[in-house]
Amino acid sequence: MSTPNALSTPTKNAPAKLHDTPAHARMSSILPFTTTVQEFDPVFVIAAEEMTDKYFGPISPSEFLDLYLPNNEKIPPIPPFDPQSFTKVASQPTEIPMYDYMISALRPFCQGITLLNTSKSLDSQPGAFRGRRIKPDLSYYANSNVPSPEHPTDSSKMLGFLEFKNDPLDEPFSDNHPKFEPDSVKPRDTRGQIAVYNTSIAASQFRTRVFSAFINRSSCRLMCATRSGTSVTRSFDYTNDPSLATFFWRLSHSSPETRGIDTTFCRITEEDADVKAARVALHLEDKAVVYRVSVVDEVSNKTSFFLVSEPFTTSHFSPTGRCSRCFLAYDVPRDKVVLLKDHWRVEGYDPEGCTYRALNSIPVPNIPNLLTAGNVSGCPGSTCGDEVFLEHHRHRIHHHYRLVLDTVGRSLTHFNSTWQLVCAIRDALIAHQVAFEKGSRLHRDISVGNIIITDEGKGMLIDWELSKDVKQEGSRSYERTGTWQFRSIRLREATDEKPVKHTVGDDIESFLWVLSWVVGRNAPSTMTDKACAKFLQAFDEKDSGSTKQDKLGSGGRNLDSPPRNVTLSRHVT
Repeated sequence: MSTPNALSTPTKNAPAKLHDTPAHARMSSILPFTTTVQEFDPVFVIAAEEMTDKYFGPISPSEFLDLYLPNNEKIPPIPPFDPQSFTKVASQPTEIPMYDYMISALRPFCQGITLLNTSKSLDSQPGAFRGRRIKPDLSYYANSNVPSPEHPTDSSKMLGFLEFKNDPLDEPFSDNHPKFEPDSVKPRDTRGQIAVYNTSIAASQFRTRVFSAFINRSSCRLMCATRSGTSVTRSFDYTNDPSLATFFWRLSHSSPETRGIDTTFCRITEEDADVKAARVALHLEDKAVVYRVSVVDEVSNKTSFFLVSEPFTTSHFSPTGRCSRCFLAYDVPRDKVVLLKDHWRVEGYDPEGCTYRALNSIPVPNIPNLLTAGNVSGCPGSTCGDEVFLEHHRHRIHHHYRLVLDTVGRSLTHFNSTWQLVCAIRDALIAHQVAFEKGSRLHRDISVGNIIITDEGKGMLIDWELSKDVKQEGSRSYERTGTWQFRSIRLREATDEKPVKHTVGDDIESFLWVLSWVVGRNAPSTMTDKACAKFLQAFDEKDSGSTKQDKLGSGGRNLDSPPRNVTLSRHVT
């Protein structure tokens, strides 16, 4: 991935064996390279589509609590449960009066936690999912991090939320039906609303998970959102079942890590000896927050520390997935700016640090050098999707992971000349060729965001996270890899019923689409605005590769033929 301006860098156990990976159309991977204004369905609908089959349930409230918020001897006895106070909530004829009654009913069970009515206040933070700013009905915060009364909704501080409905038709899940996620409009929209709220909280903080509750009249569901999906309890009657009260009582007496806070990002003050040097090296404003981040190397087990501020990437604005965030990081011992990537790697894929080590040892030219990499461990939620009750779900298991690279570059779109652009793509193609021929490694995600230009004008191929050893058979995941705009026509036309195997030819074709996209969008030309828009629109079509093929004026047989691959190689050598 690349920074918006000059600087940029790298970003980007299935139960059954698959021939190839099924497709997905996650908006965070499609939208960064969208070049046409499109009319979409409402945001909640899009979020619900992304979360299809990623709500896991129903599980019992007791199993949920014991799994995510286990009881222990340090938690004091819970206060007496008063059914009458909760019955008052459920008996309200409309939804809005329920909010404040619920705050009163839960107050005895909230120690160190503040519940606020945020139903009339838009989030003070920019919307993470397609710009949608949120306003949950109730939000809860740690007492030490409560926002101002003027702006009570702040997803950057929020621990979690409660969403209310007062209509059975709005119920997002069906406990007694084979399909847990009903297809009808209102349940779908409610699920999308929940997903948008979870995304806003997770994207504006450093989180491992987000807890929430859904209230519909007298029924309640507890939920826990992770990068794999959202676990959901069966519906229970909170007026006589104390599970909701128990949830808040245990949450009140839990550590920040158990609550889902990633404490490995440690905010540091101006008194820290390294802050001043970091601000200068990273060109930070005085008000910018600085964090110290640890990385434990997966080979040497050595711990290294780096100073970062905010990520320059936005690929973590999605309800599930790898949540890749890239930071310009200050390496104190080396007194150098490096690249730190924090993400949730998918189980079954080679850890990206291991891939870089193997490629660096060949050595593959025109790729960054790895400094350190390893799993983030030692706190609840550092691995998600491995819960016992998920054994029969089709989902991904994610492991929290970090790596640090020695090279920081600028976006491919910030070329000084078309000659430099073509040379940068040539350099990346050379890296791809050597990795494939000498390392048996196929990149599988050739895109504009994964080729950078160094200060010396050299091209580098980055983000090997989704790469694959070509000797490995079968699929590693239930979702197809690659950035949609630059996938080969053959892969775009593939279906789950008629899958195709990702080959080296598909990657080479992606280089062609990258060059075409950058030239069409960023290089001077004699094309009219209308013609240019029509040309670029072909990259955004989501139904098949035919539009791309037709609008770019190439016959399908030529795109798959060896001479086309050879021709591209000749142009960039």
